[in-house]
Amino acid sequence: MIRDGQITVAEVERVLRRFWWIPAMSTIALGLVGYAATLVVPKKYTSSTLVLVEQPTVPAEFVKPVVTDDLNRRLASMQEQILSRSRLQPIIEKLISTPTCEAVFIWKTWSND
Repeated sequence: MIRDGQITVAEVERVLRRFWWIPAMSTIALGLVGYAATLVVPKKYTSSTLVLVEQPTVPAEFVKPVVTDDLNRRLASMQEQILSRSRLQPIIEKLISTPTCEAVFIWKTWSND
């Protein structure tokens, strides 16, 4: 019994023993709803990358530069490597295995080049 607006530990234990099925069924039901949502919601992943390349700020007298290429040439080389067909083709083929209009459009546009 609740006396003076206070709940004792024994009272909480009594309520949990009597209604144990409510938290158990809620956990199972919410788990099933979450699992069903993962099956229904389409898989979508978006990624973006920002590469920051700065000119060295330490004077050459203190530290010898490791890279002697021009910054623009290095960026162009990185872009060629990232956007090369050998790197993009496996990604696009994986996207095509899950049919999306966007992936098919990208593949058709890219294949015609």
